[in-house]
Amino acid sequence: IQYNLANINAYGLGGGLSVMGRPLPKLRLGLSAENMGMTLSWTSGNYWKQFDLLGSSVKEKFPINFRFGASYLLLKDRVLLSSELDKSDKQTGKIHLGIEGKALENVAGRIGYDRGSLTFGLGLRQKIRSITLGFDYAFVGSRVGDDADHLISMQFEF
Repeated sequence: IQYNLANINAYGLGGGLSVMGRPLPKLRLGLSAENMGMTLSWTSGNYWKQFDLLGSSVKEKFPINFRFGASYLLLKDRVLLSSELDKSDKQTGKIHLGIEGKALENVAGRIGYDRGSLTFGLGLRQKIRSITLGFDYAFVGSRVGDDADHLISMQFEF
């Protein structure tokens, strides 16, 4: 990770580990650990020097985050149920739930629950020779007082 804000640079490095398996043909289970050994180091000396003041050096340690997820295919593999538990030693656990349905072979609609808000989405996939192009849109509702998010992504799968 690298950040630059007000001429203050911060650098960090960390890792993660994950495993996924299929104990049954339509059931997938996954487990991951994120931010393993992750630290972010920065110093504000260069910024405060312009004001003839001293800065400070900081080294922040990120909490390790654990995720456990499961998904199951139903109705001739046209409906996917999914769930995930997200937990770190600094936060309470969060539950994410979702369902995806394919109306057509290349079109999927999604609805879910994330951090107390409903989510909606749409996904399109088109295979061209050996490459699959994907487009996804998601609407993430907000809690009271926050703005909703509109997320758009494109994928190139090969």
